[in-house]
Amino acid sequence: MIVLVKTTCGKFAEVFDRPTVCKSALKFRYPYQEEIKEKVEQFDSFILTSPRAVKAIEKSGKRFEGETAYVVGPKTAEAARSIGLDPIGQDSGNSKELAKIVEGSPLFLCSNRRQDTIPNRTNCKEQFAYETVVKESVEIPDDASWVVFFSPSSTEAVDTTGDFKTAAIGPTTASHIENPDAVAERPEPKSLKEAIFSA
Repeated sequence: MIVLVKTTCGKFAEVFDRPTVCKSALKFRYPYQEEIKEKVEQFDSFILTSPRAVKAIEKSGKRFEGETAYVVGPKTAEAARSIGLDPIGQDSGNSKELAKIVEGSPLFLCSNRRQDTIPNRTNCKEQFAYETVVKESVEIPDDASWVVFFSPSSTEAVDTTGDFKTAAIGPTTASHIENPDAVAERPEPKSLKEAIFSA
């Protein structure tokens, strides 16, 4: 069995030809709406590294008309496009690569638990978009052969000393796992599947 430590699994659960379950390790809150509403009016480009950041900016009520959104993966790009933004960087795969193409001083809408990669490598301005709350623990089934992590925060909720292999959706998440067995090259289902089955 493959366990995906993710709030919603979608296509990631469909790509494997063996039993797959989704275990949520995180909860999200959006307490920064007043600040976001004020800030988005001052910028014409944004850095959005997760669908939650897109959800937060959408809640601002602003109508977007093709403003640039620097994004890490296809899911975030799709969400950004759906609210009128023009996503760039969806093939970058991780924040380090995305930072290389960021121009100007965009607004970085991030979690309260964000990593330093984007702020340290770009001239962005920051605004918390949402809060990430880690659940105390996630129980992994005894028959799990793989446990897959989709964010650094999710690794805090799982005891990784069990009799299973570990995988990460990308290098940032992998850096929070001791000796991961597989790391996807890109944050997408096919890439994750290839990483696991070639490990």
